[in-house]
Amino acid sequence: MPRGADLGPATITCDDLGANTAAEVVSAERKRWPLVVTGAGLPAYLIPIQPKWASRLFGLDDGLFPVRRRGLGLSRELVYFSGSRFVPRELPARVLWYASSDKTTQLSQIIAWSVMVDAMRVPVDEAIERFAKLGVFRKSDIKDSAGKDGNVSVIRFQDTERLQRTISRHDEIFKQHVKGQVQSMRSVDTLFFDEVIALQTDKVQAA
Repeated sequence: MPRGADLGPATITCDDLGANTAAEVVSAERKRWPLVVTGAGLPAYLIPIQPKWASRLFGLDDGLFPVRRRGLGLSRELVYFSGSRFVPRELPARVLWYASSDKTTQLSQIIAWSVMVDAMRVPVDEAIERFAKLGVFRKSDIKDSAGKDGNVSVIRFQDTERLQRTISRHDEIFKQHVKGQVQSMRSVDTLFFDEVIALQTDKVQAA
C-alpha cells in the first residue's frame, strides 16, 4: 500500500530538501504531493470555516473523515471566500483550516492544511466573475460572504491535505499557540504548523 494512501503525510525537513526559498519549498511540494516540508518557516494562518463548507471543500462526513484515499475528490486548487478584512500579504503561506461549530455540528478542531498562493479583497461582483468556477460556492454564497462594504476576501489555495489526527481547541498544542475564540482569520506561529504535522508523523510511526 502506498504510504500516501491513508497513513499520513510523507515529510522532509527544509534542510534535507536543500531548499533556500519559499518558492523552492512550494515547488517541491507541488511536484511531489503529498510531500510536506517542515522547518520551512513559511508564514502560517489559521482560518475558521463553517462545518458545511468544510464538508463541501474537504470531504467532511458528519464530523468524521471517511477512510479513503487521501486527497480523493480534492481539486489541486480551490478558492475560499470570506467577509474578513484581514488579507495575508506574505505569500506563499501555510493554512490550517479550523472547522468551527454550528447548531447541528460540533467540531471546533483543525481538520486540514493547504498552501495559500494568493489573497485579495475585491468587490463581490468581481469575485464572482473571476473566481466563481473555482470551488464549491454558488453565487449566492459568495454574496452572503461579503462584508458590509460589499467586498469579499478571496483566498486561493492548493494541495489540501486532511489531517489524520485532527487538533481540537481543547488540545494542549492548540491552547499553547491560539488564544481566545477563533472567529476570524489570524496569523499563527509557523512552529505551530510544524508541530501539527509532527503529530501526523507520530501517528505513522506508531501504526
